[in-house]
Amino acid sequence: MNYISLLGAFQALIILGIFGVFSAPKPIDSDRILNWLVACIFTHLTGSFIMNKAFPDAEIHNGYVTFISLLYAPLLWLYALKLQQGRKLPGIKVSLLFVPAGIAAIAYFIIGGYVITHGGKTPTFITVYNNAVGYCSLVSYIFYGIKSLNISQRLPGLSLSEKQLIRLMAIIFMGVVALALILSVGSGMFPREISHTDVHLWVRIVSYTTLLIICLAIGRVKILSIYDHHMETAASGSLVLSGPSLAHLIQEEKDFIVPVLMEYKRSPNPVVKDAEQCVENAEIASIEIPSAETVLQNRQKKSGLTDELQADIIEKVNHQMVVEKLYTDPDLSLDRLAVLIKVPRHHLSESLNKYLGKSFYQYINEYRINQVVEEMERARQNNKVPNILSVAFEAGFHSKSSFNQYFKKTTGLTPSAYLKNGA
Repeated sequence: MNYISLLGAFQALIILGIFGVFSAPKPIDSDRILNWLVACIFTHLTGSFIMNKAFPDAEIHNGYVTFISLLYAPLLWLYALKLQQGRKLPGIKVSLLFVPAGIAAIAYFIIGGYVITHGGKTPTFITVYNNAVGYCSLVSYIFYGIKSLNISQRLPGLSLSEKQLIRLMAIIFMGVVALALILSVGSGMFPREISHTDVHLWVRIVSYTTLLIICLAIGRVKILSIYDHHMETAASGSLVLSGPSLAHLIQEEKDFIVPVLMEYKRSPNPVVKDAEQCVENAEIASIEIPSAETVLQNRQKKSGLTDELQADIIEKVNHQMVVEKLYTDPDLSLDRLAVLIKVPRHHLSESLNKYLGKSFYQYINEYRINQVVEEMERARQNNKVPNILSVAFEAGFHSKSSFNQYFKKTTGLTPSAYLKNGA
């Protein structure tokens, strides 16, 4: 059991390190919730290992339930709720979810102090504490487990890894409840040679193993999200051909092709002369090359959506951006935006790319940059110097580097230069 708890604690520490390295200065709420989950697992398993080593023969090994078990299920539900709503959760209501764990923590440390000062002996009220925390944990596992499963069923736009994490943790929590019921009902059927201590030991081994599995699943979600973010960022930098860019490219092609054909016409090569007879009356310089509008129309004909449907989708998105300011959520993704406006993901992506000629991140970051510029102008009018990075985070950016990159790309200046020049 010590090896399992130590391995799980080490695994949790690694996952915390991944979150620390790859998280933005202002981490998104869903990542922060996963951070707390992993931190709870690390504290739980590390504390168990230390107590087993420091007090190997203490009475607490017969039963000393940690208050941290009251935190797991509410954190899972908050994570699922954050993914469903895509917005900041109210702080007061969130705090109320952890009041039972706070009360249990006080009793836990009182018992811990008693054990340390009395040579490993436990107080008489530890049974009351264990029963209260144990039953409350089981109720929270089944209650929040069911609520989290229901949320995962109503989130078609989430990535598969996020859904799998929610379902895995919910099933594990409800499985713990089923195991507890089986042990309670069937405790009298165990052979005499199997003591209560043996049963308790195996229950703890199963619990620590499930915590290790949860920790690995959280790490998998984080690694996949890092990979997806880099892929989407790379895609956002790819060329999206709009009308003006198409016209420019077409004119370049015409400027190249026409002189080459004219040179061939003047060539003394007999083969070229014979071919020249076939096109004697042709005016090479007036070769018809499709206009930008024609090319765009042809591309739209191949699209699954008409111009009217694309316009409706864009109008709906623009309305949500202006009214709800969805872009201020740093956790906003194409999948989540599609869920929020109730439009299929591929239709939203197609409308942005084909109708507006923009990638998702280009579209979202334009709104964010506009808000930053407005805040900077407002501060300048009031003769104040704004905290540019704070303004950027409030607008939805999750890192300084991405903000600086998009700001310069949009305005042609760095944020500090823009503010200084009064552009």
